[in-house]
Amino acid sequence: MSDLKKQNEKSLSTLLLISLIPAYLSILTYHWDYIVSLAQSQPFVALGQLAAVGLGPIVCLKFFLHSIVNILNNSFKERLVHLRWHDPLPAGYTDKLIHKDPRLHVDHLPEIVKPLLASDMSPKERNSYWYQYIYKRVRDLSAVSNTHRRYLLYRDATAGVFVVTIFLFLSDIICRTAWTLPLISPLAYVVSSLYLLLLLGSAKNAGERMVTGAIANFNK
Repeated sequence: MSDLKKQNEKSLSTLLLISLIPAYLSILTYHWDYIVSLAQSQPFVALGQLAAVGLGPIVCLKFFLHSIVNILNNSFKERLVHLRWHDPLPAGYTDKLIHKDPRLHVDHLPEIVKPLLASDMSPKERNSYWYQYIYKRVRDLSAVSNTHRRYLLYRDATAGVFVVTIFLFLSDIICRTAWTLPLISPLAYVVSSLYLLLLLGSAKNAGERMVTGAIANFNK
């Protein structure tokens, strides 16, 4: 898994950086007159401030990326992505996912897969069974590992963008309260929320595809 995460580093940095764009556009919109005035009167000061605001987060993004991966535990990420507090991992609901995937037919499943359809198996047991007897045997196949890599990418990106959004929201509230200085526009909040939902949906879909993909590629 560490190798897969390492492969995702550049893509994850890009996805996190994109989440800052609405905030930057909001700041430019709200404070454009000040920026223009400062640029005309003190161009070097204006350039320095823009560099501090623009380049600072980009330079720190690597540190922020590792903070997201290391500080936020996997349980939080899974719960956030799958919107489940208990047993959030998608393999815990393999019985339902099998019926949704057009690649799989109940009558043609390998015998080792069929116990996953048992109604008396708990989500935790089902997840453990899928991991031990299905996933571990096919995880090195490119079709499975690529889906797993995408899942980790979107899962970590969702958690990272969620934290970024909360941070920007709190910064905006503090600036509005303390200095009557708005930072984030309503439109930016809408765009950021839609982007977060897009990542969340991508992570959820990739996680479910990883589960059913491991079964579809079993014994191939």
